[in-house]
Amino acid sequence: MEDLAAQCQLILLCLPDGVAVRDATEAMAPHLQPGSLVVDHSTTSPQVARNMEALLGQRGVRFLDAPVTGAPARAQKGTLTAMVGGCKQNLEEARPVLETFTSKIVHMGASGNGQLAKAMNNCLYNISCAATAEMLSFAAKAELPLEEFMEVVSSGTGQRVG
Repeated sequence: MEDLAAQCQLILLCLPDGVAVRDATEAMAPHLQPGSLVVDHSTTSPQVARNMEALLGQRGVRFLDAPVTGAPARAQKGTLTAMVGGCKQNLEEARPVLETFTSKIVHMGASGNGQLAKAMNNCLYNISCAATAEMLSFAAKAELPLEEFMEVVSSGTGQRVG
C-alpha cells in the first residue's frame, strides 16, 4: 500500500466503514505526496470525513467525501449518484474519473456534507420502504388486488417525491 500511495496523485477509497477508512488513510498518509487527492466513496459519517480531511491536510494532501447512491444495478451500469463534500476545485479535478461510474455528481458544500446528504437520503429511502409496507397491508385489508395496486403505485405519484 505504501508504494501505491507514494506513486498516485488521485486515490479513490470505497471501504466497508469508518474504521476501515481511518485505518487505510492513516497507513497511507505518511507516503502520500503533498497535493495528491483522496476521494472517499465509503458510507461513514460527517465526522469521519472531517477527521480524514484534517489528518491528510496536515500533510498537504487534499480530501473529498463522495459517498454514492443507486444500488447494485446502477453501479453495474455506471450510473450512480455521488454526493460530494469538500473543496469544489478538488471536485472539478476528480470529476473526469468520477464520471466513469456516476451519471450525477452533486457538490454538497463543506467536507462531511456528502456523508450527511447520504445519511438523509438513506433515511428517506427507509421511510419510503416502511410506508410502502404499511400501504400494502392497508390495501390487503381493503381487499384491493395487490398486484394491480402495486402496478398503480409503481407507475404513479406513489413511487417518488416530486
